[in-house]
Amino acid sequence: MNKMQAKKKDEEEEEREIPPELWQLIINQYKRQLAMTDIMKVSETVKLHEEKIKEKMPTDHIIHAQKPNAWVEETKKSGGCLLV
Repeated sequence: MNKMQAKKKDEEEEEREIPPELWQLIINQYKRQLAMTDIMKVSETVKLHEEKIKEKMPTDHIIHAQKPNAWVEETKKSGGCLLV
């Protein structure tokens, strides 16, 4: 008897039709998911490009504190000027 019930369930599942409204809903949800994954991929690539740009950006325009030059400091103390 269990075999008969299992066979009936299989036949019922095969015969069941999905209404067009449900198909449309499934398709729309799938399209939204694809769009979201595309957005995620784009944002990840943008972040990678920003990191690469930051790595390659020249730092020459940044003013760094210079170490005092010992020779210049000595001439300042003596008050004289060295002419060559």
